[in-house]
Amino acid sequence: MPESNDELPECTPAQMWEKPTTYAIMKVGGVRAKRVVHTEEEAEIELAAAGKGHEIQVRPGERTRCATFCQVRDYCSQWKSYQEANV
Repeated sequence: MPESNDELPECTPAQMWEKPTTYAIMKVGGVRAKRVVHTEEEAEIELAAAGKGHEIQVRPGERTRCATFCQVRDYCSQWKSYQEANV
C-alpha cells in the first residue's frame, strides 16, 4: 500500500466497474422497464411515444468496484471527489 502522503494512481472507468446513469420508461406501478435509454432527451421522446400511464425512472450510475470492493477507497482522492459530486 502506498504511504499516506503518496497519491494513488487514477483508475479507468473499466477498473472502477463504472455504470452510466440510465433512464427507464415504465408503466406506472410496473416492475419492468418498457425501454431503457442513456440520455434524458431520449427518455422524453420515448415517454411521449409510450403515451399516458408511463413514467421515467432515473437509474443513477455507480462505481461498483469502488463502492463495494475497493480496500483503499478511504484514501482515494478520485473516490472522494466522486462522492462529493454525487451527494
